[in-house]
Amino acid sequence: MLTSNAKMVSTASTATTFTATTSTSTNSTATASTATASPSRTLATTTFTSTSKMSTYQTTIPFDTTRPETELSINSAVPTSINTESDGRVLMKPITFGGKGKSQGKFQYPNAVAVSAENEIYVLDVDNRRIQVFNKNGVFLRLFKTVYEVPGKEKQTIHPYDVAIDANGFVWVVGDIRDELQVVQYSQIGKQMSTVDPKSSTYFPAIAVNVLNGNIAVVTKGNTIFVFLPDGSVYNRFQLVGGVDVSFVTFNNEGNILFTDAMRNTVHEYTRDGDKLFQFGSKGRGEGQLRSPARICTDSSGNIFVSNVRNKRFDMFTSRGEFVRTVFSTKSPVGLACGPDGQLVVTDARSHTVTIIPRQLVLSG
Repeated sequence: MLTSNAKMVSTASTATTFTATTSTSTNSTATASTATASPSRTLATTTFTSTSKMSTYQTTIPFDTTRPETELSINSAVPTSINTESDGRVLMKPITFGGKGKSQGKFQYPNAVAVSAENEIYVLDVDNRRIQVFNKNGVFLRLFKTVYEVPGKEKQTIHPYDVAIDANGFVWVVGDIRDELQVVQYSQIGKQMSTVDPKSSTYFPAIAVNVLNGNIAVVTKGNTIFVFLPDGSVYNRFQLVGGVDVSFVTFNNEGNILFTDAMRNTVHEYTRDGDKLFQFGSKGRGEGQLRSPARICTDSSGNIFVSNVRNKRFDMFTSRGEFVRTVFSTKSPVGLACGPDGQLVVTDARSHTVTIIPRQLVLSG
């Protein structure tokens, strides 16, 4: 086990930077609560330009940000369907909402999603450089920009790649600023709480939070996984061997790390200490086979869900990697997250939409 210390630097009364030394339920009327941002807030502006590459199934997106301020906007928007009737009966069909655009409730590449213990859905709206939050029926609640603040300096907008939520409801985003990797912890309304700097750079970082103990896993450089403690210090850093290349990562209910390898069409499970437990997957179009597996999540029973990108579907496996069923098919499957009620939330990068699949459909097909 490789260990390292991290230096904690106080940056403000409400923000702390950690530097590693080693490299919401609504009824059928679909209403939402409202809130107003403080009128006394001063929003800083800056212009920051860079260029970052997207994944192979996306277009290259210019990194041009002119509004780096954190925004809090709470409103309601009705999705295409609601999963309850007026008498409270559950409708057995998925809810799909979104579409391409810059206005609230619209997305430009919703490539990742996370669901809180309160069933609030946090969608990473990549090209709009923001997080949008919805209730369990897909009704818009609020949004905030993915910004990074350093005392004494102008705010900078992060090009976000992945999002996770910890046991305390804090939102973790990993992304880059000028190709330098940055991890930021936000409150539920987008206030920066802390940062973790792995001292690394990568085009496709990924993040996961272990709700059991608060450990944070961050993938850098494809084959290196950092495991941070809740205080931001480094618990472990291990580099995978044998040509394994990590795409996306998650924790299961035992605290082990699972990740996909899109290049080799496999899924792997490791302990947080870097010991390999098992792997599964093979290349193909058949049941249980994978073609460019990407994001991954596990439910409370340990079942594993994988976005099977080139097969255009989201597949379900047992905790030991045995194929169960295809849960949902779509043109461009990308993000997925398991909700506390057993629902599965998935995103489509081509249609710029989010779909909520009820637990009954997840389990019965």
